[in-house]
Amino acid sequence: PIAFLGSENGVPVEGCLAFRLGRRFYRRIEIPTTPSLHRPEAFWPQVFDYCRRNRVSDLELHSYGSIEPDFPDSPKPTVAGERNEFILELSSADPLPSFSSNNRRSVRKAIRAGVECIRTGREAACADHLRLAQASMIRRTDRGEAVKVPDNDRMFRALVAAGAGDLFQARLAGDVISSVLVLRN
Repeated sequence: PIAFLGSENGVPVEGCLAFRLGRRFYRRIEIPTTPSLHRPEAFWPQVFDYCRRNRVSDLELHSYGSIEPDFPDSPKPTVAGERNEFILELSSADPLPSFSSNNRRSVRKAIRAGVECIRTGREAACADHLRLAQASMIRRTDRGEAVKVPDNDRMFRALVAAGAGDLFQARLAGDVISSVLVLRN
């Protein structure tokens, strides 16, 4: 992980974590949660300068958990994708009453079939999360969509280890059949 920090009078006041991916010929920097910035005009030139100095091919900016991300004006052409995000209130003891009747019916059916849902902050659970994410992206690729298949679980592990999120996983007979990483706000 890399920390990009914006500072005032030598004191860090804003920033974000990033991951350096790739090796010799193709390097990229991925920022999973693009920050809200007080001074984006001072922050982004430092990030672009780092990318130039380190021969980074692509800078990927994502909005996972971002409240109001400040995306920079890019010096190069960009590709933007559509994204849907939801904020779920997870502190309720029983969220089932807030579900639609159809979703409540589906949950009860899954429970009768033996599916259990667990919340985990264990890094070891990230391997199952990666396996399921890869399978999902491969299915989408087989349908003709242009998607990137994740090749490692470093980002998931870093977010879970830092306490920035938890994995919610559905298990059936001990096997993880569904997994979602929920980031804290």
